[in-house]
Amino acid sequence: MSERDLRIGEFCLSNETNDSTVALYVREERKIVDGRALIFNASGPHNLMMEIHYIQLENGNKWVIGGRAFNGPMWIFSQLNKRLKISVNNKEQGFAMDLTIPTPSKKNPDRYTTSMTTIRELSGIYPNIFNLLQENGVDEIDLRSNLLNDTSSRKKFYTCLMKNPDCLAPVLIYFLTRIVALTKEYEKLLDEGKINPVQASHYAEFRFKGSETGADDLSRVDSLVRNMENGDFEDESVHLEYKTTFCLPSERHGNKVKDTVDIVLIEVASMLNTDGGLTVIGVTDPQDSDSKDWKVRGIAREIKEKGGMDSFKQFVSGSLCSRFGTGMVSSNISYHIQIINNLPVLIFDVEPSMTAIAKFKPSGNKVKNRLNQMNETQGIWVRVEDSSRLVAGNSILEWFSNRFTND
Repeated sequence: MSERDLRIGEFCLSNETNDSTVALYVREERKIVDGRALIFNASGPHNLMMEIHYIQLENGNKWVIGGRAFNGPMWIFSQLNKRLKISVNNKEQGFAMDLTIPTPSKKNPDRYTTSMTTIRELSGIYPNIFNLLQENGVDEIDLRSNLLNDTSSRKKFYTCLMKNPDCLAPVLIYFLTRIVALTKEYEKLLDEGKINPVQASHYAEFRFKGSETGADDLSRVDSLVRNMENGDFEDESVHLEYKTTFCLPSERHGNKVKDTVDIVLIEVASMLNTDGGLTVIGVTDPQDSDSKDWKVRGIAREIKEKGGMDSFKQFVSGSLCSRFGTGMVSSNISYHIQIINNLPVLIFDVEPSMTAIAKFKPSGNKVKNRLNQMNETQGIWVRVEDSSRLVAGNSILEWFSNRFTND
């Protein structure tokens, strides 16, 4: 072991790195961005050996994520593979990284997600964790509300503040809160007989391959939310649509609740039949805003009128399934309720349907009447630039041939 290596019990983090160039597609910029990946090696019990990649792009984006080179428990690899990255965020106060520990997702307990943690839980990973981080580049550790003046839903998260991100701290944070924490969880689940000790072994196959960082798996939802929080609204496009409301009626337009939901989910339908994208609800159109800019208005009233968050989520899920069918929804559509500037917004994340037509069955009378005039009960919408278009008549055959028939 090198004198520069850092050892915590059976775990070891090597300070020696390999430097690899990377060129990654950044969704929010819609282009390839060059950068570098500093590749660290980590090892631990249960034959654990893996790489940690510290990605630093030329546009300023920085994050830490596990590489594909891995040997050890398959359960740990399945949790880390292209997941659970930690961003290094450039704030006015310095460079910030949240201290979160993976815990079972409420929706899918087998899939761990990051969540708020306590000092006691962090100390359970390593008793002197705060001192160790400060010895390796962290200047301050406190709640986001105290360090960053954060008033969002993450205000009670502990965060680390660094003046200079070019230190060991970002990698050390990943090492402790991802690798060490998940290994301890693995051992607990193994003792309880809840998982099997299956091993994964493809360390040599992917070792030192900077392109295999999982870095191109940037969450487009997280990217969009971050930009919106900073007042940077991307214009509507083939991949992005904003809507003011999900289920409020409109006397001005003569829309009842079901009509309003149809209007929103037609945009989702058009993305299913094109290239996918995001539909964001709770944003005021520039034409209806005093500032003449996009503005977050949120969906708090809709959540309240539906009886709270749980009832609102059930309404959203039911609305999706009744219009697209459970199969299409489970395979291609997910939704998120994010807090932006203290206001809840609803975001549909849509993957394109490349093996089946996404037919839309409306519930409101307005769209039903339109389809009835065509002797149809379901419609096919596609995305054309920044709007949805109903495909009808001979155009359906042409569209189908272009999308599903191989040359």
